[in-house]
Amino acid sequence: MSSVITKFFDYGQEDIDYLRSVDPILGAAMARMGRVERVIIPDLFTALIYAIVGQLISVKAVRTIWNRMLAQFGDITPQQLALHTADEIQSCGMTMKKALVSMRFPIWSLRVILSWRNCLGYQIKRLYKNL
Repeated sequence: MSSVITKFFDYGQEDIDYLRSVDPILGAAMARMGRVERVIIPDLFTALIYAIVGQLISVKAVRTIWNRMLAQFGDITPQQLALHTADEIQSCGMTMKKALVSMRFPIWSLRVILSWRNCLGYQIKRLYKNL
């Protein structure tokens, strides 16, 4: 079974000083609370799917569903989810709507990227033509 790579959100004194200088209320809260150790998922796609799975359900339910997904699919990547049906994804315990978004998002994002590349390529060709 694969696991999700996580790390702590990294920030330093310079970041803290800046935030305190631009927002005194936030600065006071930061002084009271101290350093926040926030676990993040560095891979943006995996973090997005985790956020979709976790919407409007308890932390315990998210962990259960997420562990089932890891056991069934291994790494949570666009390529991996695209290989599975919405029914297979839903069988991990999430709603069909979440399963459909999780399955279709890689396709939607690829279309956006390809569309953007085509537009950018067209703009570059126009620039070179006008030189």
